[in-house]
Amino acid sequence: MAEPADAPRPAADRTRQQGRRSTPTVQQGGSDEAPGGPGAAGRTRRQGRPDATRRQEPGESSANTGDPVFPDALRDRYTPEELRGYGTEGAVWRCTTGAGQRVAVKVNFAGRPMDAELLDHLSRPAFRRHVPEIHDHGRLMTPHGEVFWAAMEYLDRTLEDVVGAGLDAARGQEVLAEVARCLAFWQGEIERNPLDFKPDNLMVRAESPPRVVLADFGGVAAFTASQQVGGTFMAALAYTPPEGVWQEKRSPWPWWSLGEIAYLIRTGHTRFQSPDGTRYPDEVVLRIRHVGVLELGGIAEPRWQLLLRGLLTRDPADRWTHGEITEWLAGGSPAVIGPEAAPGATEPKHGPITFAHGRTFRDPAELAVQLLDAPDLAEEWLCGEGRQALLDWLGREKLTSRFDITLLRGLSKGLPGVHRAVLAFGASFAPSAVPRWRGHPVDAGGLLQLLGDGDGAAIARELADSRAFGTAAEYRCGHDSCAGRCAVLDEVAVELPRTVAAAEAVIRETRAPDAPISLGDPERARLHDLALLVLLEPSLAARQVRAGAATVLFGPRWWRSFALRVARADPSTPAGRALVTAAGVLERRAHEDTSGAIGEQRDAVRRRLSRSGRSLGIALLSFFGMLPALWVAAMLAHAEQAFGDNPALAAAAMNGATAVQLGLAPAVLVLASLTVLLGRPRRFWTLCGWGLAVLCGFFGDTLPPFTIVEVPGPVDDLLTEVAGLWTGKPWPGVLVSLLVAGVFLLVVQRLSAGPAGWTDGYPSTRAVSPPRRAAVYGLVVVALLAGLWAAGALASAVTGRGRFSIGDGGPYFAVVQSSFVLPVLVAAAIVAMGWPRTHRLLLACFAGVVVIGVWGTEIPPLEAIRYPVLTGPLVRLGAFWGSGAFWAALLVYLPVIGLCYRTVRRLGRP
Repeated sequence: MAEPADAPRPAADRTRQQGRRSTPTVQQGGSDEAPGGPGAAGRTRRQGRPDATRRQEPGESSANTGDPVFPDALRDRYTPEELRGYGTEGAVWRCTTGAGQRVAVKVNFAGRPMDAELLDHLSRPAFRRHVPEIHDHGRLMTPHGEVFWAAMEYLDRTLEDVVGAGLDAARGQEVLAEVARCLAFWQGEIERNPLDFKPDNLMVRAESPPRVVLADFGGVAAFTASQQVGGTFMAALAYTPPEGVWQEKRSPWPWWSLGEIAYLIRTGHTRFQSPDGTRYPDEVVLRIRHVGVLELGGIAEPRWQLLLRGLLTRDPADRWTHGEITEWLAGGSPAVIGPEAAPGATEPKHGPITFAHGRTFRDPAELAVQLLDAPDLAEEWLCGEGRQALLDWLGREKLTSRFDITLLRGLSKGLPGVHRAVLAFGASFAPSAVPRWRGHPVDAGGLLQLLGDGDGAAIARELADSRAFGTAAEYRCGHDSCAGRCAVLDEVAVELPRTVAAAEAVIRETRAPDAPISLGDPERARLHDLALLVLLEPSLAARQVRAGAATVLFGPRWWRSFALRVARADPSTPAGRALVTAAGVLERRAHEDTSGAIGEQRDAVRRRLSRSGRSLGIALLSFFGMLPALWVAAMLAHAEQAFGDNPALAAAAMNGATAVQLGLAPAVLVLASLTVLLGRPRRFWTLCGWGLAVLCGFFGDTLPPFTIVEVPGPVDDLLTEVAGLWTGKPWPGVLVSLLVAGVFLLVVQRLSAGPAGWTDGYPSTRAVSPPRRAAVYGLVVVALLAGLWAAGALASAVTGRGRFSIGDGGPYFAVVQSSFVLPVLVAAAIVAMGWPRTHRLLLACFAGVVVIGVWGTEIPPLEAIRYPVLTGPLVRLGAFWGSGAFWAALLVYLPVIGLCYRTVRRLGRP
């Protein structure tokens, strides 16, 4: 019989399976891979599992519903009842024919042809024992292209369903015998090699006695010489033999798969699953399959161990086939060839090899222990003449198949390659020993001790850099959840680089928006150590990191949100491990940022105190400068009396000016403070305050009394004594007062240095966001209405115009104010819509409200646009000030206008 081979299959079909609950191909039993992508990949769909299917009603149209749709062209012959499974090749439906017969109809996707010649070959009645009955097959055109289909016997139970959680020895032998007969039948009678031989592809026609058929033909290859080697092929990784790497697709291939099935039959799980069902990563599956001795810790019976050693022989030429299995089922013990012959048995005596200092060994296990226990001596020996001596001895004693001799190439003192070779040598010949690296234990417990030691952490990093964790996992660890090798170290080998990379990504995402972070060597070392710790002891690592995070009591804003994520993270998940690992590095950055932030806050407080002291000094200097200016203005208001020839009138004028000065001194104090509080540009506000003080001095006799604040007695006495110095000498008093006021003004202007001008800093075309535009609108409305009321109140108080007394001014101008609310609202809307380009329009609006406030009652045409709005609330607010309406306008309304305008200017900036 010719050697088997498999027809080339597209590389895109390749699927790796680690455990019993995933299948790479679509068959009557179903598949877990759906064309829909990752979301569909986790669903296992089989003929016999209604809970994993989607029912398609007979009358359903062929519109795209997410799952494959049964072709309309087949509905006249087959009525679909249920979608049983789909994968990368096609989909399988349970259907009924017109005669009521239940069949399985497989429809391949466009571009996935079926082997019509193979289907015709398998349709022979002589093959029915191990092949489902093929009723019909063909191809048809659909809107998506040409598709192939086949209608077969419907079977709803797979071998995996029968095995369940494992079978006892007697029942297991019965099922194994039937599966072996099926495989032998396909290779001998059908003359086809089923390369994708796995439980999901094996359907059970009857359970007692078991009747097994191979129902998926995607992995079936003819025994042609052109297909013996090469080509891509899709098969489950857990059932693929070592020769799958070099694509030697000959007859021993599926007998390795039978060995994996035998392990499943006896234990209920594959060799690449822990007893709790956790699947090993693909990297671990490949390592177990190709490196080290065959571990059968999950099988207690010596007879089953013998069977598995015979089937799971790495060299295809030494592998058992149907003849040896038949002998084993009959109670015989066929010979097992190769290094898998007697794992755990006494090592046969070998020729001697001389180690350092003349010590001689015949047992490779004893030599391995010596190499592990004496790392310095081993390094000196292997980097010298011992390397070639060991190579010659391994070849002479036929031990090269148990140890990868390529690890002995290029060894140099001081480099980790020597210790990786020692670790691998121990795993091959002394797996029961404790794995050591440079003499330090590197099992799970030893790694935890290393991480607690400053020097030991460097050893752990060297292990990671050398990719030696997987080698250390080949030693027997003794964990209850591990089957012969350490699943903890296997996980470390696979997940450590992923965790480090994910933690670095978390660090970049957390800090990059405001302060890109560049990890230094110490931080990378800590990142690696924490990643290793969180893989070995997730809860311990989480406690340590969270305890450190709690010490950052007042961290920066980015840290506070990140610390909350870490507190909720589950360190047993990949995302949680990345967060906890990243937190160990970011915690130190948070400490640094916190220290810097505290320093910045301390500096900010100092700056604020300095500015506050400066502002207080400016206010006091303004006050003491405004008082002589106010006195001079009051004197000039009565210049005819003060500077006339009548001494009595001059004295009276000077006394009157002093009285005005004393009466307005509290108001001037408030005014000087407001000029500072309004902020930049301070020179402008300073000039405004001084100008108002001078105006108050001119009209002091007509202004209402200011009773909000009283001048302290000492200040009153001081001002009176100073005024007394100028009795009979008005000109010297005015000149001295002007000189004093000028000096104070110069000092204040120098201290108030800052940008000047109302339009300084305006961006002429900067776009304003809608929230800012709404804020501009509200502030402009408040400023214009306040300006309208203040203009009337100030004009009435100063000029005495109008038919009302000063006490009635507030309510009166509130009525005027309410009459122009609607025009103010419209004007503010126009200003806000074009802000900041409409800042000149805003100044024009201010000028307009001043004119209306002062002359509103004297311009009759404006009566036509008066529509009183909010009259009641505005009148009550105006009446609140009573006789103090003038001072409310001067010291409240005008500052409010200034603050609104300053804020509006800032809202127009970038």
